[in-house]
Amino acid sequence: MLCRSNFLLILFSVFLVSCNISKNQISIKGILTEKNINNKFIPFTKGTYESEDLWINLIPLCPEGSVACDHIIYISINKKTGSYIVLKGEGFLDETGNLKGYIFCDKEYKYTIYRDNHLYISKGDKIINKVKLNEIN
Repeated sequence: MLCRSNFLLILFSVFLVSCNISKNQISIKGILTEKNINNKFIPFTKGTYESEDLWINLIPLCPEGSVACDHIIYISINKKTGSYIVLKGEGFLDETGNLKGYIFCDKEYKYTIYRDNHLYISKGDKIINKVKLNEIN
């Protein structure tokens, strides 16, 4: 129940943020961005991954040590526009029981992040975009 309530709290926070954006700021559970002089969004806190166009933050809502966490929040922010998506997903394992990556879905798209730091965006069974991610430490 704790995981579910945390997930609802995050979604509620995002809803409030989307209704109360002011002074070019967006605040999302652990991520705060603002427009800089070049009209690009910059983070106040680092996320999990970064690409040329995106900042991605994964927030696991499972006990530490869980190999295949089935309650992970995916937050992706477009660096140029500041638009974002928030999805709930889960980790998935390979045949030996090791973590292979994470999968997040909305009504139309599937976002899969593999341990080799690639994001695959699919529509149906077709991969429409592959993005190389850099891990942020």
